[in-house]
Amino acid sequence: MPLQKIFIQSVLIVIAVTGWAFTYNFLSPGGIPLLAKEGDYRIKPKTDRLDLLTAKEKFDLGQSIFIDSRSPGAYDQGHIPGAISMPYYRLEEFLPDFLNDYAPDLEFITYCDGSDCDSSVIVANQLKSIGYETVYIFFGGWNEWFEAGYPVE
Repeated sequence: MPLQKIFIQSVLIVIAVTGWAFTYNFLSPGGIPLLAKEGDYRIKPKTDRLDLLTAKEKFDLGQSIFIDSRSPGAYDQGHIPGAISMPYYRLEEFLPDFLNDYAPDLEFITYCDGSDCDSSVIVANQLKSIGYETVYIFFGGWNEWFEAGYPVE
């Protein structure tokens, strides 16, 4: 009998806590939607987006450092001239050298394959979180740049 009572009490506690959690999540301004719409799963950028023409203008001015967040293999097959390779899944490995080589007051533009790719957002958000202030995301990425016939390496 005591085990049965403990079990019933445990179930009631779980139900109460779950109800409280759902209510809190529903009322919270930053709550997680229970039913996600397409695009809700995407990582949200903490920085500004650039379109193709603005990215090209910044490239032509030569004052921005482009960061290719794709795999090293994709980078080796082609990238924006002068872009540095910083694969999003190897940030821990690349960041120490990056911190030594690039001052936080420089301007950076991250990119990956295109608008369906979140790796440029991951890299940009990481750079912002460690103190790099001027970081943009070129959402058109490599695909849009290449299709426009802009310079490539």
